[in-house]
Amino acid sequence: MEIILVANDDPRNLVLVTTQLLLLGVQVVTASVQQDAVELVRLLHPRLIILDLLLEQGDGWEATRQIRELIDMPHVPIIIISAHTEAHEIERARLVGADDFLPKPYDIQDLKALLQRYLAIKV
Repeated sequence: MEIILVANDDPRNLVLVTTQLLLLGVQVVTASVQQDAVELVRLLHPRLIILDLLLEQGDGWEATRQIRELIDMPHVPIIIISAHTEAHEIERARLVGADDFLPKPYDIQDLKALLQRYLAIKV
């Protein structure tokens, strides 16, 4: 089973994304604190990471940068999720090493498309 890490500081959003992913048949681990997210990546080697821009004690930008600096990690797709959808935010996501950007609000079809693209699984 594929493991996906979801990091978000808002408990409601964390539950929403996690529930949607579980309904799509993937295993999910969660974090709300930036450093916890980075540590879970190091320990569990998830197949996909979904990071909100807002995290406790940090942000998705810094978490992405730290994950990309882990030398023993193969490339793991990182998707930044945010309601801040200005062009400069989307470009910044790519500059710090994110593979994609999922704007809020999104629907389940958008999430399915990302799972198919990055994990090559049918959902």
